[in-house]
Amino acid sequence: MTKPKVGLLPSYLELYDNSWPELRTRVIGFYDQIAFALNDRKLEVRTVPLCRVKPEFEAAGHQFESEQVDAIVTLHLAYSRSLESFLALASTPVSIVVFDTTPTDSYGPGQDPQEPFLRPWHSWCPAHGQPAA
Repeated sequence: MTKPKVGLLPSYLELYDNSWPELRTRVIGFYDQIAFALNDRKLEVRTVPLCRVKPEFEAAGHQFESEQVDAIVTLHLAYSRSLESFLALASTPVSIVVFDTTPTDSYGPGQDPQEPFLRPWHSWCPAHGQPAA
C-alpha cells in the first residue's frame, strides 16, 4: 500500500521575523517535529520553508501541486491565522486539512510574558512518544 502524500504548509507571520527574529529557530524546530510525527504515522510528508506572505504561499501551493500531494495540511505557527494564504489555498485543487495544534496547551493570565510557549515542545510532541495536548 502506498503511503498518502501530504504537503505540510507552515503558516507564519512576517511580523515575527521583523520584531522577534530569534523566535524563528524555535518555530522551525516545532515544524520539524510535526513533520517527523506525521511521517512516523505513515504519511509521506513534503515540506516547504515557512510561509509568511502571499508569494511564499503561492510558491508552496504550486510545489505541492507539482509533487501531486494527496492533501495540504496547514500548520499554524503563529497565534494568528495568516490571510496571506487565503488565495493560494482557495485556488488549489488539492484537499486541505487544517491541523489545529500548538506547542502551548493554554493561554491565560498565568503565562510567562517572556515565554510565548508554556512548555518545551519535546515534552508533549507526538514525535517523542507523548500525546499532544
